[in-house]
Amino acid sequence: MGRKPVSRPSDPVDGKPMLKMKELVEMTGISKATILYYLSEKLLPLPVKTSPNVAYYPSSTVERIQLIRQLQSRHRFSLAQIRIILQEREKGRDVEALIEFNKEIFSQKEGASLDRKSFCVASGLTRTQLRTALALRLLIPESENSFDAADLKAGNRLKNFLALGISLDNLAFYARLADEIVSQEMAVRKRLIRTLSYDEALAATLQLTQGARFFREYIIERIFQRQALGQPLELQHK
Repeated sequence: MGRKPVSRPSDPVDGKPMLKMKELVEMTGISKATILYYLSEKLLPLPVKTSPNVAYYPSSTVERIQLIRQLQSRHRFSLAQIRIILQEREKGRDVEALIEFNKEIFSQKEGASLDRKSFCVASGLTRTQLRTALALRLLIPESENSFDAADLKAGNRLKNFLALGISLDNLAFYARLADEIVSQEMAVRKRLIRTLSYDEALAATLQLTQGARFFREYIIERIFQRQALGQPLELQHK
């Protein structure tokens, strides 16, 4: 007697027939490897396994994959950002508002990402110098093997410092003082949003971020100018 075929399960959410991996690949146009990678990054719901070698995916996975690809291609968000957006979407949050929030908080990347070897060639840093810069957080890429245009610009500046005879250790204060500044900003934000709704907190955080970015640059630049000119910080009145 032949083996009785296993009936295709239905999605418990919308009642639609669930999909095999092959069908997902055909409907989304992306590879099986990419889908499995999304699964490993917790961007997609886990499949229902009817046997060790057969798995079915919710029909909504197609739309979810399309959204992920859109967020990657149109906004160039990282997978970590996308994961948060998807999680909030599941809670019924306003995804469009959250997307705009992420665009403001996390500047969009420019240009293709570079691996370590390509980054060293483009920046002029040696591998040892790169390791040191990463350890001192003078370079803070999305991952330790993916460098964007901003990382490359920072790498070029570090190379210039080294050419002047300034060691990377001499620049370690940047990350240390940045920690203090950002910690204070986060404390202000925590107090600010304590009694606000989710949408209100999102809007308030956006305004706070815009203001913080302005004052970081404004105050540090003005203090730098005063000290460079050898003038006292306080304005002198006759």
